[in-house]
Amino acid sequence: MKTTICILAQVAILAATVSAHGKLIEPLGLNVNTAVDLNSQADVAIGVTRANACGTVLANPGAIDRSDMAPRANFVAGSSATVTYHIVNQDGAGPLTAAFSSDNGATWTNAPITANAPGRFGINNANRGSKGQDVPITLTVPDMNCPAGSCLLQVRNPITFGSCAPVSITQGGGQTEMIKTFANSGGKPAGQGLVGPKAGGVGFVDPQDLPGNRG
Repeated sequence: MKTTICILAQVAILAATVSAHGKLIEPLGLNVNTAVDLNSQADVAIGVTRANACGTVLANPGAIDRSDMAPRANFVAGSSATVTYHIVNQDGAGPLTAAFSSDNGATWTNAPITANAPGRFGINNANRGSKGQDVPITLTVPDMNCPAGSCLLQVRNPITFGSCAPVSITQGGGQTEMIKTFANSGGKPAGQGLVGPKAGGVGFVDPQDLPGNRG
Protein backbone atom coordinates (compact mmCIF):
# COMPACT_ATOMS: atom_id res chain seq x y z
CA MET A 1 0.00 0.00 0.00
CA LYS A 2 2.79 2.42 0.94
CA THR A 3 4.62 1.52 -2.28
CA THR A 4 1.53 2.30 -4.37
CA ILE A 5 1.05 5.66 -2.63
CA CYS A 6 4.69 6.57 -3.23
CA ILE A 7 4.44 5.63 -6.91
CA LEU A 8 1.30 7.71 -7.38
CA ALA A 9 2.88 10.68 -5.59
CA GLN A 10 5.96 10.49 -7.81
CA VAL A 11 3.77 10.21 -10.92
CA ALA A 12 1.78 13.29 -9.90
CA ILE A 13 4.98 15.31 -9.38
CA LEU A 14 6.31 14.18 -12.76
CA ALA A 15 3.02 15.02 -14.46
CA ALA A 16 3.10 18.59 -13.24
CA THR A 17 6.50 19.20 -14.84
CA VAL A 18 6.09 17.84 -18.35
CA SER A 19 4.16 18.81 -21.45
CA ALA A 20 1.79 15.96 -22.00
CA HIS A 21 -1.59 14.83 -20.77
CA GLY A 22 -4.97 13.96 -22.34
CA LYS A 23 -8.45 15.26 -23.12
CA LEU A 24 -11.91 14.10 -24.15
CA ILE A 25 -12.62 14.97 -27.78
CA GLU A 26 -15.72 12.86 -28.55
CA PRO A 27 -17.89 14.22 -27.02
CA LEU A 28 -16.00 17.50 -26.75
CA GLY A 29 -14.72 18.19 -23.23
CA LEU A 30 -15.58 21.58 -21.76
CA ASN A 31 -11.88 22.33 -21.35
CA VAL A 32 -10.97 21.60 -24.96
CA ASN A 33 -10.26 24.66 -27.10
CA THR A 34 -10.76 23.81 -30.77
CA ALA A 35 -8.69 26.83 -31.84
CA VAL A 36 -5.47 25.32 -30.52
CA ASP A 37 -3.47 22.42 -31.86
CA LEU A 38 -4.91 19.04 -30.85
CA ASN A 39 -1.53 18.16 -29.33
CA SER A 40 -1.19 21.45 -27.48
CA GLN A 41 -1.43 21.17 -23.71
CA ALA A 42 -2.67 24.74 -23.34
CA ASP A 43 -6.24 23.48 -22.85
CA VAL A 44 -5.44 20.37 -20.80
CA ALA A 45 -7.27 20.06 -17.47
CA ILE A 46 -5.82 18.57 -14.28
CA GLY A 47 -7.47 18.01 -10.92
CA VAL A 48 -10.47 16.32 -12.52
CA THR A 49 -12.00 14.60 -9.48
CA ARG A 50 -15.40 13.72 -8.09
CA ALA A 51 -15.23 16.89 -5.99
CA ASN A 52 -14.09 19.04 -8.94
CA ALA A 53 -16.06 17.77 -11.91
CA CYS A 54 -14.13 19.53 -14.68
CA GLY A 55 -10.76 20.27 -13.08
CA THR A 56 -8.60 23.29 -13.90
CA VAL A 57 -6.91 24.20 -17.18
CA LEU A 58 -3.15 24.33 -16.61
CA ALA A 59 -2.49 27.38 -18.76
CA ASN A 60 -5.53 29.32 -17.55
CA PRO A 61 -6.22 28.57 -13.88
CA GLY A 62 -9.75 29.18 -12.73
CA ALA A 63 -13.20 27.75 -13.16
CA ILE A 64 -13.96 26.11 -16.50
CA ASP A 65 -16.86 27.80 -18.27
CA ARG A 66 -20.01 25.76 -17.66
CA SER A 67 -22.53 28.34 -18.82
CA ASP A 68 -23.48 26.28 -21.87
CA MET A 69 -24.80 22.93 -20.66
CA ALA A 70 -26.37 21.91 -23.98
CA PRO A 71 -25.71 18.16 -24.38
CA ARG A 72 -22.63 17.29 -26.40
CA ALA A 73 -23.77 13.66 -26.64
CA ASN A 74 -26.90 11.67 -26.03
CA PHE A 75 -26.43 8.20 -24.54
CA VAL A 76 -28.91 5.35 -24.18
CA ALA A 77 -29.38 3.95 -20.69
CA GLY A 78 -27.88 0.48 -20.25
CA SER A 79 -26.14 0.48 -23.62
CA SER A 80 -22.51 0.10 -24.62
CA ALA A 81 -21.08 3.35 -25.99
CA THR A 82 -17.76 4.53 -27.37
CA VAL A 83 -16.15 7.87 -26.59
CA THR A 84 -12.77 9.16 -27.79
CA TYR A 85 -9.96 10.31 -25.52
CA HIS A 86 -6.86 11.97 -26.98
CA ILE A 87 -3.55 11.08 -25.34
CA VAL A 88 -1.14 13.97 -25.95
CA ASN A 89 1.86 12.21 -24.43
CA GLN A 90 2.83 9.41 -22.07
CA ASP A 91 1.42 10.75 -18.80
CA GLY A 92 -2.07 11.28 -20.21
CA ALA A 93 -2.57 7.54 -20.59
CA GLY A 94 -4.79 5.02 -18.87
CA PRO A 95 -6.36 3.27 -17.32
CA LEU A 96 -9.25 5.72 -17.47
CA THR A 97 -12.36 5.87 -15.34
CA ALA A 98 -15.73 7.26 -16.38
CA ALA A 99 -18.78 8.42 -14.44
CA PHE A 100 -22.05 10.24 -15.01
CA SER A 101 -23.69 12.83 -12.78
CA SER A 102 -27.35 13.82 -12.95
CA ASP A 103 -26.98 16.64 -10.41
CA ASN A 104 -24.18 18.70 -11.96
CA GLY A 105 -21.37 16.93 -10.14
CA ALA A 106 -22.79 16.57 -6.63
CA THR A 107 -22.97 12.78 -6.91
CA TRP A 108 -21.62 10.31 -9.46
CA THR A 109 -22.57 6.95 -10.96
CA ASN A 110 -19.64 4.93 -12.29
CA ALA A 111 -19.70 3.71 -15.89
CA PRO A 112 -17.70 0.46 -16.21
CA ILE A 113 -15.11 0.61 -19.00
CA THR A 114 -14.81 -2.53 -21.11
CA ALA A 115 -12.16 -1.25 -23.56
CA ASN A 116 -9.69 1.10 -21.92
CA ALA A 117 -6.70 3.25 -22.81
CA PRO A 118 -3.25 1.68 -22.46
CA GLY A 119 -1.12 2.56 -19.48
CA ARG A 120 -0.43 1.99 -15.81
CA PHE A 121 -0.95 4.66 -13.16
CA GLY A 122 -1.61 7.06 -16.05
CA ILE A 123 1.74 6.41 -17.75
CA ASN A 124 2.30 4.65 -21.06
CA ASN A 125 5.88 4.73 -22.26
CA ALA A 126 4.76 3.71 -25.74
CA ASN A 127 3.46 7.28 -26.05
CA ARG A 128 6.79 8.86 -25.07
CA GLY A 129 7.62 11.56 -27.59
CA SER A 130 4.55 10.72 -29.63
CA LYS A 131 2.54 13.21 -31.65
CA GLY A 132 -0.67 12.21 -29.94
CA GLN A 133 -3.08 9.30 -30.12
CA ASP A 134 -6.87 9.08 -30.34
CA VAL A 135 -8.07 6.21 -28.17
CA PRO A 136 -11.63 4.84 -28.44
CA ILE A 137 -12.99 3.99 -24.99
CA THR A 138 -15.96 1.65 -24.63
CA LEU A 139 -18.11 2.12 -21.54
CA THR A 140 -21.40 0.82 -20.19
CA VAL A 141 -23.91 3.62 -19.77
CA PRO A 142 -25.63 3.38 -16.38
CA ASP A 143 -29.38 2.88 -16.26
CA MET A 144 -30.24 6.31 -14.90
CA ASN A 145 -32.32 9.34 -15.72
CA CYS A 146 -30.12 12.12 -16.99
CA PRO A 147 -32.07 15.03 -18.47
CA ALA A 148 -30.37 17.59 -20.66
CA GLY A 149 -28.95 20.58 -18.84
CA SER A 150 -27.91 18.88 -15.61
CA CYS A 151 -25.85 15.90 -16.69
CA LEU A 152 -22.10 15.51 -16.92
CA LEU A 153 -19.85 12.77 -18.26
CA GLN A 154 -16.44 12.74 -16.62
CA VAL A 155 -13.45 10.83 -18.02
CA ARG A 156 -10.10 10.97 -16.20
CA ASN A 157 -6.87 9.09 -15.64
CA PRO A 158 -5.14 8.25 -12.32
CA ILE A 159 -3.13 11.50 -12.39
CA THR A 160 -6.47 13.40 -12.67
CA PHE A 161 -5.95 14.57 -16.25
CA GLY A 162 -9.23 14.42 -18.14
CA SER A 163 -12.40 16.24 -19.11
CA CYS A 164 -16.06 16.63 -18.38
CA ALA A 165 -18.80 17.13 -20.97
CA PRO A 166 -22.50 17.95 -20.67
CA VAL A 167 -24.57 15.02 -21.93
CA SER A 168 -28.00 13.43 -21.66
CA ILE A 169 -29.11 9.83 -21.12
CA THR A 170 -32.40 8.62 -22.57
CA GLN A 171 -34.47 5.53 -21.90
CA GLY A 172 -36.12 3.21 -24.36
CA GLY A 173 -33.53 2.15 -26.90
CA GLY A 174 -31.85 3.86 -29.81
CA GLN A 175 -28.16 4.52 -30.18
CA THR A 176 -25.52 6.93 -28.92
CA GLU A 177 -25.50 10.29 -30.69
CA MET A 178 -22.38 12.45 -30.67
CA ILE A 179 -23.58 16.04 -30.99
CA LYS A 180 -20.44 18.08 -30.42
CA THR A 181 -16.97 16.68 -31.03
CA PHE A 182 -13.51 18.08 -31.70
CA ALA A 183 -13.79 17.20 -35.39
CA ASN A 184 -17.28 18.51 -36.12
CA SER A 185 -16.73 21.67 -34.06
CA GLY A 186 -13.96 22.96 -36.30
CA GLY A 187 -11.07 21.62 -34.26
CA LYS A 188 -7.52 22.27 -35.40
CA PRO A 189 -5.71 18.94 -35.83
CA ALA A 190 -2.03 18.54 -35.01
CA GLY A 191 0.01 20.95 -37.07
CA GLN A 192 -2.86 23.31 -37.89
CA GLY A 193 -3.52 25.18 -34.65
CA LEU A 194 -1.62 27.35 -32.21
CA VAL A 195 0.70 25.79 -29.65
CA GLY A 196 2.96 27.04 -26.87
CA PRO A 197 2.69 30.68 -25.68
CA LYS A 198 0.62 31.72 -28.71
CA ALA A 199 -1.99 29.18 -27.64
CA GLY A 200 -2.17 30.70 -24.20
CA GLY A 201 0.25 28.23 -22.69
CA VAL A 202 2.62 30.76 -21.13
CA GLY A 203 4.89 28.80 -18.82
CA PHE A 204 3.70 25.54 -20.36
CA VAL A 205 5.43 25.58 -23.71
CA ASP A 206 4.89 22.51 -25.84
CA PRO A 207 7.88 20.42 -26.95
CA GLN A 208 9.64 21.93 -29.94
CA ASP A 209 9.18 18.77 -31.97
CA LEU A 210 5.39 18.96 -31.93
CA PRO A 211 4.01 19.33 -35.44
CA GLY A 212 2.70 22.80 -36.11
CA ASN A 213 4.85 24.46 -33.43
CA ARG A 214 5.04 28.16 -34.19
CA GLY A 215 7.82 28.90 -31.74
